[in-house]
Amino acid sequence: MRYLCAGLSTGDRDGTLGAIPQSILDDGEDVVSHALTTSPDLADLKRVSENAQKQYVRSRNQPAPESIKRAKQLPVPLPLHPMFTSDSHSTVVHQHQVMDSLRHYKPTQVRTGHAQWSS
Repeated sequence: MRYLCAGLSTGDRDGTLGAIPQSILDDGEDVVSHALTTSPDLADLKRVSENAQKQYVRSRNQPAPESIKRAKQLPVPLPLHPMFTSDSHSTVVHQHQVMDSLRHYKPTQVRTGHAQWSS
């Protein structure tokens, strides 16, 4: 698996790991939620899949300690997947960069004087 940051390669080249922009996820979520509300068959399948997910969570094995260590080495947040960094997705890339910079913004408080509050 290839990660998009230096030094995080696992040796095998069977894929690339990267983030999907939130705007694309939001669009997909809207389509799926509309389909679920308009189709009773899909609503039933959603209920079945939720029950299957619960059963899977109850019956799955615990992850190996090595897997936990590798997961902790991943950068948070992940950089964008290369599929979304092409010129055709330049606005998506810009939106991702702006949102990422807002997530990491640390406001500072500047005191300019000693104001007296009267009650």
